[in-house]
Amino acid sequence: MCCPSLAEKQSYWMIAGHLWLMRVTTTTSGTERSINITSPANWADVISPFTVIGDITISPFENTLAYRIFLPDGTKVNESSLQVSPTGMGTPGTFSQSINLGMAGITGPVIIQFVEASAADGSTMALGSVLVNAH
Repeated sequence: MCCPSLAEKQSYWMIAGHLWLMRVTTTTSGTERSINITSPANWADVISPFTVIGDITISPFENTLAYRIFLPDGTKVNESSLQVSPTGMGTPGTFSQSINLGMAGITGPVIIQFVEASAADGSTMALGSVLVNAH
């Protein structure tokens, strides 16, 4: 809505009766910005602590992504940031984040979102998510 020249794709999933935004990609100057979770796979059974690994097609401003952890009913469990390891300025990068839900006693389905926000206006430039089953 803010940037009519910014092509955007959104993917939603219906989870536990709630519509969840699971993926956002944007395209500027012919280059797509996307966040891809490479491990664990969606619906994977995980035992805390576990590590989420992914990559991003264009490293974000200050090489920083936000991540959020939600229960399927919409309850936010945690929110923080992490560093991306780029190959160079504005180039693709990789990230990994250790998640420990056991300390909070959380089991069952959990949605973990990784978000690149615009430094200019806070809008979502890219979002990648994974849904895991925590034990």
